[in-house]
Amino acid sequence: MKVVITTAIEDAHAFEEALLYLSHEVIQAPLKYYEIIDEDELITETFEGFSAYKNVIHGSKRNTEFFWMQVEKFNKVEELKTKLNFVIDPLTQDFLEKKGVPAVLPHAKAKPIDVLEFMIRFKRMGTTLYPAGDNTREEMPGLLEELGVAYNDLTVFRERGLTEDEVSNTLIDLQSKDWDGILFHSRSSVNRFFALAPEYDFTSKKVFALNQTVDDRLKEFGMNDALMLESDLKNIPSD
Repeated sequence: MKVVITTAIEDAHAFEEALLYLSHEVIQAPLKYYEIIDEDELITETFEGFSAYKNVIHGSKRNTEFFWMQVEKFNKVEELKTKLNFVIDPLTQDFLEKKGVPAVLPHAKAKPIDVLEFMIRFKRMGTTLYPAGDNTREEMPGLLEELGVAYNDLTVFRERGLTEDEVSNTLIDLQSKDWDGILFHSRSSVNRFFALAPEYDFTSKKVFALNQTVDDRLKEFGMNDALMLESDLKNIPSD
C-alpha cells in the first residue's frame, strides 16, 4: 500500500521506517516546515561559551539536525566531539556517529529519564546543553530542572508557515499521485490537512489514525471510518 504522511521532512524518519517495515510505500506531502534560527543573541552567547558545557542531550533527530547546522556555523564540530553526547533513539545516534561524534544511547527504546539515570550513575551532572525548537513540547528540560542540573534548553529552530508554492505543490501531489491511504499522526496533522483541503474526497482511500486521540479528532471532521495503524511506531517525534 502507498501511504501518505504529512509530517515535516525532519520528523518523517520514524514514520518511514515503521511503514516500510510493514511493507508499505511512503509518499511525503509535508504540511509542516521548520527553519533554523539565525542572528540570535542567546545562540551566539551559548557558542561563545561552548567550553562550559560538559554534556549535550539530543532529544530527537530533528533537534540534532538543526543543532548541527549551528555547530558548523560557529565552527564547534571538533569541540562537540569532546563532550558527552547523549541520545534517546538510534536514529539520532546514527546521525551523530556518521558526523564523527560519539553518542551514548542508554538502550534502544530509551526515554528521557533513562538518560538522566545514566548521567547520575556515571556522575555526569555537569552543565548540560539541550538543543530544542521554539514552542515544541520537550520533557527533558523539566526533568533536568527537577534534578537541579544546570542546563540551557537552547532554541535553535522554529516552525514556519507554508509558502504559496508549497501549498500548491502539496495539493497537486494529493490530487495527482497514486496513493492508497493517509496516516494522520497527531491532532494538529488533522487540523492542518482540513485547513488546506476541507472538501477533500477520500473515496477509495484508507485513513489511518496513529492513536485514539487522533481518531477522536478525525471524527470531529466527520471521518468516522479511520483505521488504527497496527504497528509499534516507536520514537515518533512530538508534533
